[in-house]
Amino acid sequence: MTNTNTIKIGVMPGRIEEYALEAGVTFNQALEVAGLNAEGYEVKADGNTITDLDSVVGNEVNVVLLTKRVKGNNTVKIGVMPGRIEEYALDANTTIAQALEQAGLNAEGYEVKADGTTVTDLNQTISGANVILLTKKVKGNASIKIGVMPGRIEEYVLEDGTTVAQALEIAGLSADGYEVKQDGNTVEDLNSVANGNVILLTKRVKGN
Repeated sequence: MTNTNTIKIGVMPGRIEEYALEAGVTFNQALEVAGLNAEGYEVKADGNTITDLDSVVGNEVNVVLLTKRVKGNNTVKIGVMPGRIEEYALDANTTIAQALEQAGLNAEGYEVKADGTTVTDLNQTISGANVILLTKKVKGNASIKIGVMPGRIEEYVLEDGTTVAQALEIAGLSADGYEVKQDGNTVEDLNSVANGNVILLTKRVKGN
């Protein structure tokens, strides 16, 4: 049984980041954890306008966006394989090249994949794409979310066979003083393979 929510929070257009938050936090508190200020923005939860920021973020909420543009945007994950994937809210007419520029990436020397399909024209729009990857390896990789509770969770693309210890190292995290959980289960051997969806470092065994 869990007492936490994982929620994606960001500004449109721009990067969306994922956070592990205790159940019962308000929208104001969630935005504060994300270091964002709603002043001058419309706050949307899964596309619905939030008028009371002191209301509780429900368990069903997946994405909270500060936006001045309501329609015509996509949420797209962009990254390099192997490495971190970050999520962005972008206009549907944004090109692949512009999306990579927004993410601070250069496609030179890489194959560009949109949802697993090779992109030959970087001037095509991102419309409909969920994941854009720069990759030199086509097969044998998986994505996993890694973070500290409470706090930000980030998504990484890892090669098959990567251990939990190696995954934490890639994420720049140390397990010292923390309990390591993979999909809610305690990891006793950090040299075991990272084959779950979420790895969390937590100092709280109960109520997380």
